[in-house]
Amino acid sequence: MPIEDRLELPCWACIAPQASDVRVWLANCSDEDLENQRSPSGTPLCCCKIRVIGTMPGETSRAAGASDGARR
Repeated sequence: MPIEDRLELPCWACIAPQASDVRVWLANCSDEDLENQRSPSGTPLCCCKIRVIGTMPGETSRAAGASDGARR
């Protein structure tokens, strides 16, 4: 993906502090890395707008695992 196309991603205009790290990554990553590290909506997985909204059946969250270990 040419750098001109990467400039159209929302991270280039974002004012969040994490966005500067994403812009550095976008400027330096290969096309293959970028294609493998994008969400279904097309934004980079390291974007601060990406959130986990669920888990696969059978998986537990880290918070639940940490609290279980603290009870023992």
